[in-house]
Amino acid sequence: MLATALAFSSLAQSQERFLFEEEYHDFGVFEEGKQAVFTYTFKNIGTDTIVLTDESVRPGCGCTKGKFTTTPILPGDTGSITTLFNTAGRPGANSKSVSVSYKNSFKTLFFKIYVIPADTAKPVLAKQKKKSKTSKMVIHTDRFELGAIPRNKSVPVIIPFKNEGKDSLRIDKILAACQCVKHTITMKNKAGVAVPVKAIPAGQQGFIELQYTPNFTGKGYDIVTLFSNDPLRRRASIRLQAEILNQ
Repeated sequence: MLATALAFSSLAQSQERFLFEEEYHDFGVFEEGKQAVFTYTFKNIGTDTIVLTDESVRPGCGCTKGKFTTTPILPGDTGSITTLFNTAGRPGANSKSVSVSYKNSFKTLFFKIYVIPADTAKPVLAKQKKKSKTSKMVIHTDRFELGAIPRNKSVPVIIPFKNEGKDSLRIDKILAACQCVKHTITMKNKAGVAVPVKAIPAGQQGFIELQYTPNFTGKGYDIVTLFSNDPLRRRASIRLQAEILNQ
């Protein structure tokens, strides 16, 4: 009887109550001064009602605030937790967390963001574009599902793109909040061999060759942001999604 009681006690202590749609969020690149906001939605999969309080939702730093559902969340119902991250004075890559608890159930939510100075440049107007030679970057796929891969193991990802403009296309830099990618810009020569280049001529295809080394565990994704000299699309975001195994 004692063993049975202990077993039920252990089950109660370890009962899962939160089923989040997403536990890892990547904002990608954000301009400094703007507030980054994201809402995590969860379902109450436990057997009792969840009531969240300020003690239940604890951001990992003073730069992050958390708002949450304040009404009782019945079993089977959904609730939400919204994070608000102040980017002012936070340049570069940032990784933050928010702890969520109720009774003996615990979850940690994570988010990443790369903060850059505010972009004050104005896009080229359509009339101006017709009169001048400009580059134009076209990426047909901006999401890559990589499946299950080991944590901290480098994985190659090749992203084809085309310069449909009339001027050479440059990719000036690539940023990721995870700081987990290295890149090379290549183009195939006459022999069909990919060789590194600094720019893609008008009308030609190029490749962004990434070496992606994920540093989280579980199902999630990282956002890679490309900066080019395309005046109408100075930034383009690529989503690398995977289930990262802790091996």
